Amino acid sequence: RWGYTYFEYTGRLELPVGDTREHRLLRLGNGMRVLCISDPQARQSAAALAVRVGSTSDPREYPGMAHALEHMLFLGTRTHPGEHDFEAYLTQYGGYTNASTTATTTHYRLSVNNAGLAGALTRFAGFFVEPLLDARAIARELLAVESERLADAQSDTQRRAHIVSSTCCPMHAYAQFAGGSLASLQGSADRRGVELRDAMAAFFAREYAGDAMALAVIGGAGVAELVAMAVDAFSAVPGRTLAPARIVGHPLCDRKLGTVVRYQTVGARHDITLVFALPRAAHEYAANACKYMETLVGGAHAGALGTVLRELGWISAVEVAAPLAGSRLPGVLYVSLAATPAGFARHEELVQYVFAYLRVLRSHGAQAWHFGEVQRTLQLEFYHGERTAPVTAAVALACQLGCPHLRAGHAVSGTRLLYEFDAPGIEALLTLLDPENYRLYLGAREFGDADALPCVDPHLGVAYGETPLPRRLTSEAELAAAPLEHANRLQFPQPNPYVPANVPTCALQAPAPDNAGNNANDTDDVFQAPVLVRHDPLCELWLRTLPSTGGAMARSSIT
Repeated sequence: RWGYTYFEYTGRLELPVGDTREHRLLRLGNGMRVLCISDPQARQSAAALAVRVGSTSDPREYPGMAHALEHMLFLGTRTHPGEHDFEAYLTQYGGYTNASTTATTTHYRLSVNNAGLAGALTRFAGFFVEPLLDARAIARELLAVESERLADAQSDTQRRAHIVSSTCCPMHAYAQFAGGSLASLQGSADRRGVELRDAMAAFFAREYAGDAMALAVIGGAGVAELVAMAVDAFSAVPGRTLAPARIVGHPLCDRKLGTVVRYQTVGARHDITLVFALPRAAHEYAANACKYMETLVGGAHAGALGTVLRELGWISAVEVAAPLAGSRLPGVLYVSLAATPAGFARHEELVQYVFAYLRVLRSHGAQAWHFGEVQRTLQLEFYHGERTAPVTAAVALACQLGCPHLRAGHAVSGTRLLYEFDAPGIEALLTLLDPENYRLYLGAREFGDADALPCVDPHLGVAYGETPLPRRLTSEAELAAAPLEHANRLQFPQPNPYVPANVPTCALQAPAPDNAGNNANDTDDVFQAPVLVRHDPLCELWLRTLPSTGGAMARSSIT
């Protein structure tokens, strides 16, 4: 119809309850996955495009190339050459744009009112078809990249992320300086006697291809019109002529395991982070054993690791970060303790408590009932949760569509749900969380030992030191024998009575009106109407029950 070939998925999509918006999932002739969602009630449209290119794709000669290219694509195309043309167009239609680069993905996003969507998509597609990459603009934009580097040097979150990557196996793609700088980009080009613009254009031509991209469009127009806009604008993106490079090896090779890295913070932060090495599991998003583990290690139940250590006054929070489901990187699992000064002073004891809790989890193995609770909690959030803003939703959809292992029917639900209970996978993960398979990071503004931080990172200026862990923190036998006064308080969670036994995954029927047609429960909602149970000068309290859950699910909102 528009002179381009595309393919449309005609199967069933997993959608939230009551989501009556029309969805269309396509694959363009260049391999790009596209999801169009028509929302007649939306006042603002949005689009996001994710490219499976990030800092781990950077050429070794040019650390930060993916990040710098992200900046440059906004600064003019052959059809719209003005550096601020795109931003001016969006502003005219009440919109804005932004982008972000991670280790394996770069995503671009825009928000614009409905009337401006067609023109915005045409201009947006030009980023990926005919960017100017003007040499003078590159020189100016590198100053913005340099400014971000200086800001990152003052952020403890960024300092830790940088030290984690820069101190891993030096030949691994993850070890490269992700953000880039004037020295790593222009300085590198100058030393080689080449034009940075030429190197950037070659990187763009090699990495930015249709089959490495996923696009999500949400707007108030009809779905057929949205499909027409997307097909017409983005079919011109070139397809890939070469197979994408694989990320080989693991960032935590054997000689990096069993070590401790101390690094200096700029704030009063006390960080204790254990990083475990895991295999690549991009194809296992349906079971996602790491999500199961996150709820246990990072849980807040009585007897949880975080609960016990908070009660002792040693930490303020525990955070567990697992690999993004579908990620191309070999996996790592972070267990981070935000320690108090008193807790940091006994950091070895806190590490012992982490492994004591992992022994508790291993003794229980993979519990189907707990997996069911996690699964149903995620179902509540997906099937009955609040709808997010269009631009937020578009980014999430585009990023998960980029997972090559994602089943077409899961284009919307994606990694937000758990679909399969994989007991052997959970058991295998538990065996990997052992003291011979981790690295320890300690972050503080000051260390008692003056020689603890002999090195200075050349990019962010972070002082750090790397030494072997003592055997008492790497030997399972010695850790198990450690005399921990409060170890008996660590417990596996008990069943949660507030998680419903069943979660409705389709719309419920509203109660039928009585013969007089004045049923008090008449409502446009798929659930019962709320009932006023308290009214006084201080508050109003309304209760709405969800019949199919047996009263087990509860939500509250206080204003």
